[in-house]
Amino acid sequence: MIYKNKKCPVCDVHFSENDDIVVCPECGTAHHRECWKANGKCFNHDRHGEDFEIVKEAEEYIDEPDSSAEETAYSQAEERENLGEDNATQIGEIIDSFEKKAEQETTIDGEPLLTYAAAVGKKENYYLMRFLHIEKAKPKSLWNGAAFLIPLTWALYRKMYKIAAIVLALYMILLGGLMYSVFGNGELMKANEICMQEDPAYLTNVFNYLNGDDSVKLTKAQTRLVDEMQNIKIPIAVQVLSYAITYGVRMFMGMKATLLYFDKIKKSIAKAKGLGFSDERLRFYLNRKCGTLSILITGIAALFEVYLFFF
Repeated sequence: MIYKNKKCPVCDVHFSENDDIVVCPECGTAHHRECWKANGKCFNHDRHGEDFEIVKEAEEYIDEPDSSAEETAYSQAEERENLGEDNATQIGEIIDSFEKKAEQETTIDGEPLLTYAAAVGKKENYYLMRFLHIEKAKPKSLWNGAAFLIPLTWALYRKMYKIAAIVLALYMILLGGLMYSVFGNGELMKANEICMQEDPAYLTNVFNYLNGDDSVKLTKAQTRLVDEMQNIKIPIAVQVLSYAITYGVRMFMGMKATLLYFDKIKKSIAKAKGLGFSDERLRFYLNRKCGTLSILITGIAALFEVYLFFF
């Protein structure tokens, strides 16, 4: 066997006797057929054009002599040399066509990768590789750093509106608890009422003072208000709730967001397939319905989350 005791460069697993093996026509690197499809191209694609000969690659893999395989390798190398530099563009087109065909043949849950790519939109390669992993390995969790750091923003950006609504509702509970700690403070409310009676624009003075403006002169009532604000005590229950929501939501989204996203994309594709669209129309529809949300809206959500978490 030509590839005995050698590994596929994509999955790093040794080839076995019954494996379906694909050899790159450009450099001779051997892959499992499914690994080639999942990767979408030769593992050594970036090295094509360098001093990376099919004969050298073949020699590294051959453990047992096989005259027919050796002749094929040398024949392909000789043909490549005969093409010359003028035909480099043609070779590139052939490789691109081969990669596109592999992408079309690879499926997730019976649907072509192109259909999932249209539904995902931006960063499709990142998510397609994870969707393939989910379908094959069926993991209980799969880490997503963006969903961990800014869960509401990520959910909105990926048009996961139900998830975004749940996260926002939890944030409102968090803010409600913090606001209760402020507005439930009787002494603070009394000081605020007195300041309001003295000067309806008192907040400007107070905030300027708190921001370090030494030129601001506070009245007695305003001084009392500042003291009460600086001595606010947040109840233990509110603190526990705050930590539970903040870190609970982020950990859950970090571990489960990609799985939930995959499930949502699958359901959207299944629903769209029932509408009887052509393949091109189907992908356009999925990109509009799923895809990604505008940067303006998600930017506002990101500012809100950054302020909530870090300030």
